[in-house]
Parts: sequence; C-alpha cells; structure tokens
Amino acid sequence: MRSRGLIILGISVLIFCGAATAPQFLRFDGNVLNQLQSAYKFAVQVFSGTLLLEECSEEEKKKAVESGAAIEKPMSVKRINAVTTQSGAVNMTVKVETPNPCWQFSRYEVSEENGKYLVTVYGIIEKDVTCIQMIGSFDAEIALSELTAGDCTVSLWCNEETRLDTTLAIPE
Repeated sequence: MRSRGLIILGISVLIFCGAATAPQFLRFDGNVLNQLQSAYKFAVQVFSGTLLLEECSEEEKKKAVESGAAIEKPMSVKRINAVTTQSGAVNMTVKVETPNPCWQFSRYEVSEENGKYLVTVYGIIEKDVTCIQMIGSFDAEIALSELTAGDCTVSLWCNEETRLDTTLAIPE
C-alpha cells in the first residue's frame, strides 16, 4: 500500500512540476502532459466533490441553479483593482469577497438609474459542496459599453445597505 502511495505522489510531482524535471524514461511530450494534468485535476474534483462551475457556460450555470444543483447570489465587492476607459467604454477588475473559497464568479448585472450605473456581481457554488470555512475571494471583469463622454458614476453592490461608488471620466 505504501509503494502505491509513493507512485501516486511521484506521478503527481511529475504532472505539477513538469516533465523537464522527470528522469528521461518518464518524460512526456507537452500534449500528453497537458492531458495528464487535466485528468488529474478532474479526478481531484470528482473525489473532493468540487467540479468547477467556472468552466461552464452561462447557460449551464443557469440550468444548475434552476435545477437546485447550484446556488447563485450577489457577492460583496470589496475594492476596485483596475480601471481602463476608452471612448464610450469602461473595463473594471474588482475584488469580490465570498463566504468561502469554493464560490466562483458567475455573472454580473448592470442597470442604469438617473445616469448612475449600478453593478451587481454574482457568485455561484455547488449546493452540497464540502468546503473549508474561511473567507474567500475572486476577481471579476466588468465591461460597460455605450457610455456617453463625460463623468460617469459606477456603483458596485457590497450589501443591501452599502455600495462602492466611483466616478470615472469617459473620453470622447
């Protein structure tokens, strides 16, 4: 039993450290290595019960929520990491805090109210996933388009009572 564990550990090191560090007789070409990494990642997810929803399409995520297999809810935006503006558009990267690290980015919604853009970022998690209990986070990319030149206020949802507001200058 111990030797089986050592073999699995050796293969794991080979997969994650790369084929270049392996002895000559264990080296794989890049394609085989990528396939092994994908298979290993999938096996870990299956055995831990955490298949990643982030690789699903928006439609697949919606079906998972509707069927009860996943939970989706608004997440708290904690800070703005980066902003780029160009003619009629804004791209933002924001840091979102989650109840645990198993939550993943799902989508965002934008609504306009009196010239102010309200943005809500949603996270998704599998319903019965077992996850370590600690605060997690993810980065979300937000794109706003068809904005008029001038000052633009973006309000990011933090919780029911709090928003993170920023005013941006949109170039012509």
